[in-house]
Amino acid sequence: MDWNDILAAFRKPQHGYPVAAARAVLDDAAHYESLLAEFERISTQPDELADSMFHLHAMHLLAERRDKRAFKPLLQIAALDEEALDLALGDHLTESFKCCVAATCDDESLVRGFIENHQHAEWARYVLVAAMTQRVIAGDSPAEPWLEWLCACGEKTRRWLKEQPLSVNTAGDELLMGALAKAIAAIGSLSHLPTLQQWWDDGLLDPQTAGMAWYARELNRPLTERLERFFQYRHPYVPDAIGEMSRCYCFSDEFHNPRAKARVLQPPAKVLPCRPERESPKPAMATQY
Repeated sequence: MDWNDILAAFRKPQHGYPVAAARAVLDDAAHYESLLAEFERISTQPDELADSMFHLHAMHLLAERRDKRAFKPLLQIAALDEEALDLALGDHLTESFKCCVAATCDDESLVRGFIENHQHAEWARYVLVAAMTQRVIAGDSPAEPWLEWLCACGEKTRRWLKEQPLSVNTAGDELLMGALAKAIAAIGSLSHLPTLQQWWDDGLLDPQTAGMAWYARELNRPLTERLERFFQYRHPYVPDAIGEMSRCYCFSDEFHNPRAKARVLQPPAKVLPCRPERESPKPAMATQY
C-alpha cells in the first residue's frame, strides 16, 4: 500500500475500519514519518480538520507509539475555538483525546498554561485536566506536584470567579472547577477534603455532577482501590489504536446504509467525526478518568 492509498483510506469514513492502512503505517517507518508530517501540517488547518478524518487516525496511531512529537500538534488542535474543535474532534474530545495527550505529553508546563488560559475552549481545558491526571494514574508523573497545582489552580480560579461582574461569561471556569475537583477525587487524599468543601460552600461545584458526600466517599477510599477500579474500565493511554478506532460508528454497517447515512449527514453534509460505540453503558462518574 502506497502513501496515497493510506491518505485516501484515512480521509473519509470507510465501510469497516481501514486496518490495512493502519498496519502499513505502523509497520513501515517511511509511512509512519509521513503520517507524523501530515499530522503536524493538518493540525494548523481548521478547515481541513473539519472535513477530514486523517487526524483522528493519526493521533491514535501516534499515541499508541507514545510518540512525543505528536504532543504539540495535539495542543494546536486543542487550541481551536469551540466550534472548530467540535467539528474537528466530535465525541473524541471527551472520549479519547485525553488519552492521546496523556500518552504523548513531553511538557506538562504547557498543559498547565493551556488550562489556566481563560480564552481556550472550556471542554478542551476540562479534558486536559483529565489527561494529566491519567499520567499520574499510569505512574508516569508524580501525584504530589500535580495535586498541589490542582489546588492552586482551583484557588486562583475561585478568586477570579468572585471578581468577575455579571456581564462576564464564566461558564468555562465553572466547568473547570468541576474538572479540578474530579481530578482531586481520583488521586487525592482526605487532606484535600477541606479544599473541596470550600469550593462547594462557594457554590463552585455543580451538584448535578456530584455532591460533597460523593467527594468525601471517594477520598475515603484507599488510592489503590480507586486505581484498580480505573483500570477495570479503561486505560490511561492508547494501547491499541486499531481496536479503539474500529469501534467508531462511522465504520459500521448502519452508518453506510444509504438511508441511515442520509439521516446522519443532513444538515450539514459534512463528514462527521467518529462516535465510538460502547459495548456497555458508561460507568459511573467515579470511574470516568
